[in-house]
Amino acid sequence: MWYCIHNQVVKPIHFGGTMGSKFNFITSDFITSMSDDDLHRQAKLLDQQISRMRSHGPNSRDYEVQMCYFQREIQIRKKRQKIHSEYISRRQGA
Repeated sequence: MWYCIHNQVVKPIHFGGTMGSKFNFITSDFITSMSDDDLHRQAKLLDQQISRMRSHGPNSRDYEVQMCYFQREIQIRKKRQKIHSEYISRRQGA
């Protein structure tokens, strides 16, 4: 899948090449523009990469920091969805 961000086509997210290679951080602006499906898919892939790195010994800190940004965005979206559902329920009950 390709993303269109600010009128630019962006390649799929890639969290570095091989273990120990230079890590490419993804900006929070990019993360917030992702669809829910893509956000969850990329978070799952990142989690798998962290697990692989931990089992092979390289430092996974950069990946873990990036995972925090994904998890925070997921939390924000869940909270927003809950608040919106409550708002709709109140409006329909009024």
